[in-house]
Amino acid sequence: MIPAEKLYPQREALYQETHARPFPRVASSSRVSHLVLLFGATTVEQELRHLGLLCGHFGQAPPQPEARSYYQDLGNFTLRWQRHGEFSTYSFFAAGAESAPFAEPALAQVPAVWVAGLPGQVLGSANFVLSPLGTGFSEAAKFDALGTAIQVGSQVKGHQTQVWSSLQLDASGFVRYLLLDQGMNEAQLGRVLQRMMELETYRILALLALPLARRMSGRLNVMDFTLILVADQIKQISELEAKQNLLAKLSELSLEVAELRSHSFRFGAAEAYFELVEEILQDLNEEKLPSQLTFGEFLHRRLMPARRTCQATMRRIQDLGQRIDHASDLLSTAVNLSLEEQNQELLHAMDRRQHLQHRLQEAVEGLSIAAISYYTIGLLKILLKGGEKLGLPLNSDLASAVAVPLVLLLVWWAVHRIKEKIIRKS
Repeated sequence: MIPAEKLYPQREALYQETHARPFPRVASSSRVSHLVLLFGATTVEQELRHLGLLCGHFGQAPPQPEARSYYQDLGNFTLRWQRHGEFSTYSFFAAGAESAPFAEPALAQVPAVWVAGLPGQVLGSANFVLSPLGTGFSEAAKFDALGTAIQVGSQVKGHQTQVWSSLQLDASGFVRYLLLDQGMNEAQLGRVLQRMMELETYRILALLALPLARRMSGRLNVMDFTLILVADQIKQISELEAKQNLLAKLSELSLEVAELRSHSFRFGAAEAYFELVEEILQDLNEEKLPSQLTFGEFLHRRLMPARRTCQATMRRIQDLGQRIDHASDLLSTAVNLSLEEQNQELLHAMDRRQHLQHRLQEAVEGLSIAAISYYTIGLLKILLKGGEKLGLPLNSDLASAVAVPLVLLLVWWAVHRIKEKIIRKS
């Protein structure tokens, strides 16, 4: 026995996940209505609450609060609900397949008010009729039941069941599927039915990205042409301002691409759904009936162009983003080089101005020394003349002449000492 504290908290839930969505067991005379709803902002609590209303109407226990799937016999029909990543499926199973099998589908057993209040948007809707092959359906009745000239059919699962459909919406907004049993038991027939419901679900979900891809096509064409013009202008312009304007335009394009890339989830989900369709068709193991397209042949011809359109759109978005990034890098480099050239020119101009300022400073310094010396000598000459008047044995003119070089030298020394002190402090 493993101690409880050693067990991973979600261990039991992980084991139960394998059995969370078992195949239904259906009789060979049954009617099934299948709805696929995109729940959008609808919470699981809202769905469970709505399911609880139906269960209460028929006096049955509602689903548990943490449920992500729910199966319940409600008397005249059986309900199967499953919540997935972005959609929920509601399947209704009723017994009996009348001579006009699609006249009263299984959904007719469900209160219309409850159906109208289903949370989310209905994306897929299909009615299935299961009947033993050769009983209740003549060849004419089989084709009349589907109601269209274009029909797809094949033998599936080791030739034990024929499956027929037009894969088109009828007047009531449902796709019709006719499953003719050739001796399968309820479990085997349930697996075939489940695969066909999944095929109907995922083929529609896979196409959700197609309208988006078509809408993006025009924008991508404009953006592609704009990028070509910008790339051509990069080669021609040399002015810094023009380069900066182009860089701003590239930034706007890059933001647009980022917006388109935000839809990558939709394209990634579509690719996953396309792969699921392929897996289901492979699992059905179809064998061709005379003069009829199989589901694989029909869907391959119809879905592959849509799949390639979505793939091409995603590649175009990625390629355009890479080209914009490359052009932005080139233009940013050109702008940086232009700015560096301007900075170099500015530095050279500053050097020239500094040199001129230095020369001017030297000239001013020389004039300052001359002026200070001139006034100093003038003052000294006045002093000497005053002394001479007082009777001192002086020749004021001769003394002034002798003092000139001394005064000049002293003033020069004083000015340079002051200049050195200023430089050291700065």
